[in-house]
Amino acid sequence: MSATYDPDTDLGPPITSLDAHALFVEDLIYDERDFPQMRDPERIAVIVGVGQVNDRPADPTQGLDSLGLMVAALEAADRDAGGGWLGDVESVAVVQQISFRQDNPLARKVADRIGSQARVVYESAGPNGDSPILLLNEAANRIARGEIRIAAVTGGEALRTASQRAALAAKTAVADQNPIRNLAKGRPPGYRQVYGLSAPVDVYPLYENAGRAAYGQTLAEGQRESGEIWSRFSRVANETPAAWIHAPKTPDEVIEPTADNRPIAFPYTKLMVANSSVNQGAGFLVASLAEARRRGLAEARLIYVGMGAAAKEPPSILRRDRYNGSVSMETSINRTLALNGMTAQDFDFVELYSCFPCVPKMARRTLGWPVDRPATVFGGLTFGGGPIANYMSHAIVSMVEKLRREGRYGFLFANGGFATDNHCIVLGKELLMMVGGLIMLRRHVVVYSQLIGKTAHFLFVCGLTSTFFHEWFVVKCAGWFMTPDLLLLWLAVSLTLCAMVFYVWDAVKKLNRGTQA
Repeated sequence: MSATYDPDTDLGPPITSLDAHALFVEDLIYDERDFPQMRDPERIAVIVGVGQVNDRPADPTQGLDSLGLMVAALEAADRDAGGGWLGDVESVAVVQQISFRQDNPLARKVADRIGSQARVVYESAGPNGDSPILLLNEAANRIARGEIRIAAVTGGEALRTASQRAALAAKTAVADQNPIRNLAKGRPPGYRQVYGLSAPVDVYPLYENAGRAAYGQTLAEGQRESGEIWSRFSRVANETPAAWIHAPKTPDEVIEPTADNRPIAFPYTKLMVANSSVNQGAGFLVASLAEARRRGLAEARLIYVGMGAAAKEPPSILRRDRYNGSVSMETSINRTLALNGMTAQDFDFVELYSCFPCVPKMARRTLGWPVDRPATVFGGLTFGGGPIANYMSHAIVSMVEKLRREGRYGFLFANGGFATDNHCIVLGKELLMMVGGLIMLRRHVVVYSQLIGKTAHFLFVCGLTSTFFHEWFVVKCAGWFMTPDLLLLWLAVSLTLCAMVFYVWDAVKKLNRGTQA
């Protein structure tokens, strides 16, 4: 083993999907909430306020930086919640930004600017696309544990302003200032960087082309699917005031290369990739249901935070055995559905992360979401805007606004890295934990079998106890098919056998999933 581990040079044997399930996928179920907690309004998490801002200064020197965008977004969320919340915030979580890296960390600066004396102040470990969902999930967990009553989550990127300022200082074209590729500057190139696999735009086409082959599509069919999904994104963005681009496109306009829609990386055009040249901020306030009620918020404006689940893969793309799917994506989506006791048919709206078409294509197939329904509530990272790691904060804000107007449930899927970090969560107008928990008794095999097993144990004890009165039952229940004590024992044995069947069924299903992977 080398003295310094480099995931791209110390490759070792390739990691198969089954290996990843067992060894490398960190199945991180961030939710620690349980049914007793979810009966206590002090432990139930709801989103009470949301806000998002766009900054389009004529002079980049007058534009907001990332900190300014974050604070402006939280101030908007405070107004949305009726005002007076920010000074009482007990947790401030910030999505790490890259526009002005010299200013990091920003979490304490945000807390100071909003007048909060929060005990919990931190920012995400990196500028990863799953960070907003992770921070929301962690805020809900803290409320469920009774540690806090009010949390603030925010993020912002002023990449457009930062690039314009850098171009002015260096006397270069704005296009020459690429903060994403600049992240790798100063580091010695690894194995994959030597072969041109440095940025996401270099890597995700591997998934696109491998996925198309696995789906049995021709190039034209694969492009058509991308065009259909992105065209719907553009129409959603056109109806979303906070989206960056308001210009609906047809599928052909999305996929056909032109002077204004140049090829970026095969088979992607400019209109098929994330648009990071934006100045956008978004934030939201999470509180206990009891706190929201004490402050007089209308029930119709409260959006409940359902269960969430996350998973991640090895950081090196070279250790993955395939590029036509993501085992961590599948794990996070399926576990979130199971925890909430729901399926795709239960959701009125979804937000499937969309840095490149291959990501929502993989996600929608795992979730079971049809191509003819929009996979966004904000507009996707091309048209809504791609503020690096903070896109999903905008998606959360838009999902809350959407659910306040119509529908009942929304599903949010976030992706970070090279399909590396995945996190999903459910939002709804109703108390999802209680509804989902009851559904889960029907759908989740393990819970079902445990319930049957405990019922069988109870009946068995009752049956044994009642045998002391067997002679009395024989007299009093003459003519019955079976005396009550024997009936209880018969039911106990039957239910025990049922529980065993469910346990075996669950084990076989898990074995089959591992074999198929």
